Formats: sequence, structure tokens, C-alpha cells
Amino acid sequence: MATDAIVRNWWYVIGFILMGGMLAACGGNPPPAPTSLTAADSGRDVTLQVGAELVLTLEGNPTTGYEWQVEQVDAAVLAQQGEPEYTAAATMPGSSGVFVFRFTAQAAGSTPLVLGYSRPFEPDTPPIEEFTVQITVE
Repeated sequence: MATDAIVRNWWYVIGFILMGGMLAACGGNPPPAPTSLTAADSGRDVTLQVGAELVLTLEGNPTTGYEWQVEQVDAAVLAQQGEPEYTAAATMPGSSGVFVFRFTAQAAGSTPLVLGYSRPFEPDTPPIEEFTVQITVE
């Protein structure tokens, strides 16, 4: 009987150790909320931590042939995540909407982030609008 009590106690100890490990794994800090920018932020200096997400939302209307395109960024410092997403503001054909770009801070450093609103099929024509911020990753 004493042996049964010892074995039972060991199972309790093992259970507590496993439970503590699971709680420790769940108790980590959540990732920081993404930094969100819009056209109103153009010209700003933005500081991010390595691993942080940057979400840039710019108004546009691709039915006119114009699209926001990344013109300059050091991808070793700030990497674009996938293609931009476009969401129309209304279901009516020709409606404007928003382009959403997602970036991740990759490594410490500094880079300008420059986007131009232009027609991709007119490469020699300068953009009609630009968005520029200076990104510093720490």
C-alpha cells in the first residue's frame, strides 16, 4: 500500500510539471499590435522593433489605371509581405477604394519607404502622388 501511495504522488508531481510547462508556454508576451499608417502619415519618421508589422492603407482607384506601387525600400530592413490587397469602397463599377500593403521589420537599420501612385503601363510618366516615410528598425 505504501508503494501505491508513492506511485500516485509521482503521478501528481509529473502532472504539475507538465501543467506548469504548458502554462509557461501560453504565458508569453503577445506580439505587438501592427503599426498602421495612412496618407496623412507621409513625411513622418517611423520606428519599429524587429519582427513588428507595418500596415499601410492608401486610397486609390485601379479602374483609372492607377495603382500604388512600392518604388523604394530596403527589403533587408523592411520586407513587403505578399501583394497589396485592394478593397472597393462600394459595389458600383468604377468606385474607389483602398490599397493595403503589409510589411515586416526584418533587421535593425534604416530605409526610406516610398510608394508612387502611377499607371504601370506608363513607366516613363512620374507618379501623380507619392507616399514617403523614413523607417528605422531597432
